[in-house]
Parts: sequence; C-alpha cells; structure tokens
Amino acid sequence: MLRVVLTLAILLTISAATQITTNLRFFCNSQSNWRFAIMFYEHDTSSPWDRLLYTETQIIEGQPSKDLNSIFDVYDGDGPLDFHYEIYMRVTHSCARFGNAVNSHIFLGSVSIFDRFASFQGNVILDA
Repeated sequence: MLRVVLTLAILLTISAATQITTNLRFFCNSQSNWRFAIMFYEHDTSSPWDRLLYTETQIIEGQPSKDLNSIFDVYDGDGPLDFHYEIYMRVTHSCARFGNAVNSHIFLGSVSIFDRFASFQGNVILDA
C-alpha cells in the first residue's frame, strides 16, 4: 500500500504545471475595439522551433488599456517546462484604426525547472 502512494505522489509532482504570474498593462493608442491574442511560447536554443504553451484571445471594447494580472498554468507536451527555457509572450493585436493586425514579441524572462513560479511585470505599449 505504501508503494502505491509513493508512486502516485511522484506522478503528481512530474505532471505539475509551471505557473506564470503576469502583472502587465497593455496600452493601445486607439479608442476603437481591438483584438487581444496572448500566446506564451518557449524557446529552446537547441531547437529551431518554438513550442506554444498557452493561448488566449479576448476582444477589448473601447478600452485604451488592458490589465493582465493572471496566473497561467503552463505545460509543454510532456508536462511542466523542462530545464531552462526563455519565455516569450506573443501578442497579436489590431488596435490600429484600420484594423491591421500587428504582432508584438515580448521577452518576459527565463524559467528553470527549479523555479516553477515565474513572475513578470511591466508595461507594454501597443502602437497603433
């Protein structure tokens, strides 16, 4: 019975997510409605590919700014983030008056397997 409990505890530890806490404010220079798509992705220097971790799309109506104060449970395909990764946020927004989508790539920081709680804060200006 004890062996089963220990095995279950190890599996729960391995499958735990990395928590990314954001305290960001995004400013848009237009008063019109704009689409706000958030994607967290990791970049491994040993691979040419970035892996998508999380995505969220919101429609912001008539607001010049958006606060993103959230905790995201982020996984890669095999569980939590492995070893040491750079974490980026890709924001696709159409805050321009003519609705042209603009991609903003924001380097947030690095996450290590020994630090499962990453916190990022700051301001991001989205130019119309």
